[in-house]
Amino acid sequence: MLISYDKDRRVFHLHNKDISYYLVVDDRGMLQHLYFGSYLPDIDIEAITYHDIQKTTFLDKETHSEKEEPFRYFHPESSMLEVPSEGGADKRGGMIVIRQKNGTAFTDFRYQDYSIAKGKPLLKGLPSIRGGSDECETLEIKLKDVLSNVYLLVRYSIFSDKDVIVRSARLENGTKEGVCLDKAFSASLDLPDSDYFLCHFPGDWEQERRFVENRLADGKLVIHSNFGFSSHAENPFCILRRPGTDERHGEALSFSLVYSGSFAIDVDVNRWKSTRVSMGLDDEDFAYTLSPNESLQLPEVVMSYSAMGLGKLSRGLHDLIRDNLLKRDSYRKEEQGIVLNSWEDTYFDFDTAKIMKYIGAAKDIGANVFVLDDGWFGHRDNDSSSLGDWHVNTAKIDLSKVVDFCHEKGLRFGIWMEPEIVSPDSDLFRTHPEYALGIPGVDLSLIRHQLILDIGNEKVRDYVWQQIDNLFKKYRIDYLKWDFNRYFTEVYSHFLGSKDQGKTMFGYVLGLYDLLDRFTKHYPDVFLQTCASGGGRFDMGMLYYSSQIQGSDTSDAVDRSFNLYSTSFGYPLSVLGSHVFSNDSTSVATRMAIAFFGTYGFEFNPDRLSEEDRDEIKKAETVYSAYHLDCIQNGDLYRLSSPYQSNYLGMACVSKDQKKAVVLFMNYRRETPLSRFLKVYGLKDDSYYVNNLDGHSHSGPYYKNVGLNISKRLTRGNEARLILLDEVD
Repeated sequence: MLISYDKDRRVFHLHNKDISYYLVVDDRGMLQHLYFGSYLPDIDIEAITYHDIQKTTFLDKETHSEKEEPFRYFHPESSMLEVPSEGGADKRGGMIVIRQKNGTAFTDFRYQDYSIAKGKPLLKGLPSIRGGSDECETLEIKLKDVLSNVYLLVRYSIFSDKDVIVRSARLENGTKEGVCLDKAFSASLDLPDSDYFLCHFPGDWEQERRFVENRLADGKLVIHSNFGFSSHAENPFCILRRPGTDERHGEALSFSLVYSGSFAIDVDVNRWKSTRVSMGLDDEDFAYTLSPNESLQLPEVVMSYSAMGLGKLSRGLHDLIRDNLLKRDSYRKEEQGIVLNSWEDTYFDFDTAKIMKYIGAAKDIGANVFVLDDGWFGHRDNDSSSLGDWHVNTAKIDLSKVVDFCHEKGLRFGIWMEPEIVSPDSDLFRTHPEYALGIPGVDLSLIRHQLILDIGNEKVRDYVWQQIDNLFKKYRIDYLKWDFNRYFTEVYSHFLGSKDQGKTMFGYVLGLYDLLDRFTKHYPDVFLQTCASGGGRFDMGMLYYSSQIQGSDTSDAVDRSFNLYSTSFGYPLSVLGSHVFSNDSTSVATRMAIAFFGTYGFEFNPDRLSEEDRDEIKKAETVYSAYHLDCIQNGDLYRLSSPYQSNYLGMACVSKDQKKAVVLFMNYRRETPLSRFLKVYGLKDDSYYVNNLDGHSHSGPYYKNVGLNISKRLTRGNEARLILLDEVD
């Protein structure tokens, strides 16, 4: 049993062998948070909720007399709450804010009932963590707002073998009139102190997910995207770590929002130095009116805990994503394929003969998937036209001939699309300008000559789906790269009235999920990779539908090394789309080593390779076949040296059976042969491993306590290498 309820104390306990999560229904009917951390068999409510603060009083509305709060250990400004209220004495901010019919924003949810069930239900219309009845249990608690017949159902799921709590919230309008929501966060967690560093992952195009830390101090830190998608600017994932916590020691908590639209994570330290972490839909352009009897499901939040450092925290999240989020059943069993993408060499300049020659060259370097990128449709010879007109430009390319040739060569064929976008210079926009988002009477911002289709509307969404479906019915396409290349401006839907414009952004994301769901159900054997100007929509929401997300548009191996290191804190490397580019600022060997610690693929013209580079690629092909599936795709990751804190990057991926490992080492600034040893973790204590760095065999403890001697090796600037370890007798 993973969830228990003490009816006398009204205490819920979610637990497995490693973690505990306690909450209590207090005398006021409020849900108080008690504890989230290492496993505790029991908890002392009074000891943990005591506050040396003068008791609060209130004016009783029935007797018109002053009374003390009935719950002895409750204080509105310092008690830890599961669903904080808005508009009362607690000034730390509510989780849900209802604009009441009397005009106030006062919102206060109180306990009604609960249920416990085996397994974990999927969310309707939203991506969610999967969980069977043999591996997890779910607690659902029903609450009611004190001023209205609006109900809130909060769910908590816990797994037997993963150190995570998965939370979600659903609102139900039981009133006879519409109810407007000013704020809709999915979860809130109160912590008893503020002795943490906040680790988050801001960035920009080609600079996605940089690792940044801020020491918590008085006031509020807000991590958010108001771009309409999770964005390059921030990632819907963050970590709180204790001072002194490193890769192998100390406490850390993480928070992941399973959502791909605008989001906010608020980290608020109040005057008593306690911390409130809240996350959900960003409130810019958001106002949601719930009709009578309508419900609103909010995105899920994954909260994880580690008492053994950041490495264990990350490995737990990696397993959760691979085991319980990714959709493809074959994910663990087969290699995802080495892709050669046409974009970096051809751009829009190609024809049938050129692409067929490219496919032949792809075969020669070991690729088994060829992806035809932008420029095959409409009259698109540059980026200023034709998005939305998804019919093949037969004057430019014979797609049937290309697809057949690709299959004859033994390669899978992939294609690029940007289904959510329309060009003003397109037949679609000329026929249906109302299909694009945009405020009437206002000049519309064009980003990359693009506008955004209003796929939150079913009519528009059906049109987009028909275009996709027609293409995949006509051609034997095995792989889809689904791209998205601009952020939201002038948000307005021509299909919604003035009172419902605040639904547009959230409705758009639900429409996107509906399209992705249709695609994966109609074409389950087609591999789906998503992209948003590189890594602009890298989140758990997209991973529910696609097994890979393009990590970044940068072609520079040094930039990509920082990207893969920081991305690894919240996501497995196996979902990180990473290619070897033609950028010659580093050697081909270095570019391949960095790309290997991701999905591994190519974006260059193979005919321009030197013989030396071809030899390096042939060597890498052998390493890929022997190590990538077991170590990168399915293995355990250990970060060994941070590029943010040293001149070196060190990472190791160890197979689940601990029989082999791949170590990535990269030197940045050129150095003299200093004394350097790279300690490698995750190997068996009672086994020996031979390495290909010096050919020596050492025990697991030797690699952990002494390490690989890199003193006279890899001293040139921006030089990387893969080091292979194999168990021996």
